[in-house]
Amino acid sequence: MKTKYLFLLIWAFLIINILSAQKEGMLSNQDVISMISAGLSPNIIKAAITKSRTNFDLSPAGLVQLKKSGMPDDILLSMLSKNPIALTVPVKDSLLSLPPGIYYRSAEQYKILEPGMLASAASTGVGGTLKKAFGAVISFNTKAGMTGNHSPFIIEETKPEFLFILDYPARSPEEFFLVKFSASSTSRQISFQKPASAAGTIIVNDSLKISCTDKKLQNGMYEVSPSHPLAPGEYCFIYNAASLYQGSRFKAFDFTIETKK
Repeated sequence: MKTKYLFLLIWAFLIINILSAQKEGMLSNQDVISMISAGLSPNIIKAAITKSRTNFDLSPAGLVQLKKSGMPDDILLSMLSKNPIALTVPVKDSLLSLPPGIYYRSAEQYKILEPGMLASAASTGVGGTLKKAFGAVISFNTKAGMTGNHSPFIIEETKPEFLFILDYPARSPEEFFLVKFSASSTSRQISFQKPASAAGTIIVNDSLKISCTDKKLQNGMYEVSPSHPLAPGEYCFIYNAASLYQGSRFKAFDFTIETKK
């Protein structure tokens, strides 16, 4: 009997050490707080979150503590995006319990796509002068990028299904473009044209747009899926209203298609 208990104690000790070893080197809440206290720029911190393995506490209590520590909202969003299962609802449960947003539907649950931030570079020189002088009457091409060469939200199927629960001003999933990024070693990029009128819609090259089909479930709620299988790569949903793109930063619902090898 003593031998049996001794064996169980040794086994428990080994399990605890394995779990502890797995967590070593993983980015924690305190690590992010320390980087902010050290004065690192938000872009560097978000890049570290994207590239690192993480062990964040994103429970309601954890989020409150992070906010009390002075955590900026954009870094909180990066942490949530790294842990996309922070807001999930089993498929069998009522859709009415989900807040507005875009969700990926897996076999077991809905996972929210936390929006990332696209940033367009400020125009300088002659081009910048022209934009400032004639931006109200002439359309200009805009190139925007998102930090990191991969989205933290990885989907392992080529024809994923999404749930759109829309809130004002969006009324239909047709007001969104599904586009493919061009990716480099450090970022994902997209080019589009902003019309002179803020009341218009942005213009995206047809070669970058992905055709989708949608099915209305009820008012403001739609099932959306690409019309054809997606190749492995970087994608995002962006809203087509030009009024949202008047500044240099705007939201995009990004994800990665990564098939199993």
